[in-house]
Amino acid sequence: MADKLKIHPDKYIFKFYPLLVALFIALRIEAIMFVNKQITIFYITTTVSSITLTINFLIIAIVTNCYGKQSARQLIWINNIVAIQFVIYSLSANALKWSSGSHDLAIINSYQIIIPLFAKGSLFGILGENVADFLFTFLYSRYKNNVLTKSIKTSYLQDYFVLFRYSFIANFAMLSVAYSGIFFNYAIEEIITLVCGALFVKTVIELFLSPIALYAITKLKKLENFDVYDFSGNNPFAFLIQYEYLNLRQFDNKLITELKK
Repeated sequence: MADKLKIHPDKYIFKFYPLLVALFIALRIEAIMFVNKQITIFYITTTVSSITLTINFLIIAIVTNCYGKQSARQLIWINNIVAIQFVIYSLSANALKWSSGSHDLAIINSYQIIIPLFAKGSLFGILGENVADFLFTFLYSRYKNNVLTKSIKTSYLQDYFVLFRYSFIANFAMLSVAYSGIFFNYAIEEIITLVCGALFVKTVIELFLSPIALYAITKLKKLENFDVYDFSGNNPFAFLIQYEYLNLRQFDNKLITELKK
């Protein structure tokens, strides 16, 4: 069937995928910069980055649903490359000796304190976020593929609670891993308090933002006029998309390209 079509998956470029990649990476850098800043929301202590990373999870959900599991995995690896480069550049630039004309000790001292915090926060953040993102992508894509391949009719409410449930599981995994490393010098009780506080804040935010994410998923599929799902391609270390594992459908679910398994 594919040879009769003008559009083939490895020739088709999604119009809005690069915008989601750019937004995801921008939010990731912001999360790195403020991961150590603790704030209080409704008497609960959390970090500024816990709010930012909530939006990132919803972007992962949008990419997984609209562009497939492999596109989400590629987004995660692009994010890893940018974050690691950010750490290397920050540490290298900070290691350079200040010029003899630099006399503002407040600025010099702030760099000596902040940059190592950026680096530590970024490395443990990458570790925690990768665990969470890959876990979420696996769970969410499995649900989506099951719905599509078995032609299961789902309600809006069911899609909402599936997204919310998998986000909660992934958030708990990410916060447990990341905060244990970032705040390793804290008492275990303080780390648990931060994890629970961030999890509560993220959960409340997702209660309100998940409907927006579901609306964005529907809108994007209409704008792209395609829906992608992967029936294999589970290698988490593969960067490039393996098009032999993709099915490409029109938004109305009429089969356009069915590739052999």
